[in-house]
Amino acid sequence: MSGLAIEPLNPEILPPPTGNYAHGVQVDGAQRMVFVSGQVPWGNEHGRVPETFEAQCRMVWRNVLSVLAEAVSAARLGDGRANRLLELMESLPPIRRTPLYVAGAHRVRALLGDEPDREFAAAETEFESTSHLWELAETLRDHAQALVRQGRTAEAGPLIDKAQQLYGRAGATMRAAELERLRATPLYDAAEAR
Repeated sequence: MSGLAIEPLNPEILPPPTGNYAHGVQVDGAQRMVFVSGQVPWGNEHGRVPETFEAQCRMVWRNVLSVLAEAVSAARLGDGRANRLLELMESLPPIRRTPLYVAGAHRVRALLGDEPDREFAAAETEFESTSHLWELAETLRDHAQALVRQGRTAEAGPLIDKAQQLYGRAGATMRAAELERLRATPLYDAAEAR
């Protein structure tokens, strides 16, 4: 197993996994593979499992997408193979392309560097209009990090503020602290000094 990097994927939107389990696993070697299995309708933001079968199915798919988005975000997609995730999302029949999937596809395209400003804005608008606030916060975080890497910190500041507010409402203190560390990076400071 030499040469393999195995990374668990446990998005903060999902409850911590029990035992030695992970919500997903990314394996990097000759190829990058992401394994997602056994997703259940973990409680929503109010800690409840939806009552209807349809709502439970939607939550399971949201959880699968969250694990895939975590893999995308963690890898920062400097890899052409990430296009496979887009192909999978775009292969869904139009009736199954819920706003969550459409916004997720915009986020993936943005992370791939395909017109990131336009794609991040489209994802943010879609997540906000459908009240997928955790996904909105994650997208704002990714967008802010991309802007900071480009030296565009003045534009990143309001995104960081909004993401921190959303993370605060969700009790995601680790994510909020991550964004505070982003403000403290030398790259952020250097761009602010200009």
